[in-house]
Amino acid sequence: MREHRFKTKDGRDILVRPAEIRDAPALNKIYADTIAERKYLPELFVSLSLDEWREWLAKVNQNREVILVAEVDKQVVGHVSLQPEEWQTSQHVCILGIIVKKGFRNIGIGKALILAAIDAALIVGYKKITLSVFANNSRAIALYKKIGFEQVGCRRKQFYMNHEYIDEVLMELFIAPL
Repeated sequence: MREHRFKTKDGRDILVRPAEIRDAPALNKIYADTIAERKYLPELFVSLSLDEWREWLAKVNQNREVILVAEVDKQVVGHVSLQPEEWQTSQHVCILGIIVKKGFRNIGIGKALILAAIDAALIVGYKKITLSVFANNSRAIALYKKIGFEQVGCRRKQFYMNHEYIDEVLMELFIAPL
């Protein structure tokens, strides 16, 4: 994978690069903090430990999995992952997951991560990217649509968080001819 450079809306440099084992503590913290917000990610029964993060990062690219991080001012402020579908007959498809650290949202980090992820997906041979997002996350949905993702479904009342049921919106983007 290669590095990509972008600018935030306020003019700071964004470096998007392949994740490394040394990024494990920052990724672990961003992930835990985002789950604790109880707004953008469902809670897991078991979180990854720091050692499990390191293990995961050590195995990246062995199964066409991609993990990229975004840095602003030499600080990891988000990451994007592309994971292959589990089915042998769907190996042209990957699933995108993205997290941007609180305080760095809505300034271009997410867009930079997704654009770099599309490039990485093409490099490893994917032709389609899928994702899911909470229906009440209108900023993320608007960004995905701006980049070209289309909504293809909705799993109604898929999650129960903060004393309410939340729909899960399913989106996809074709990045190469089939």
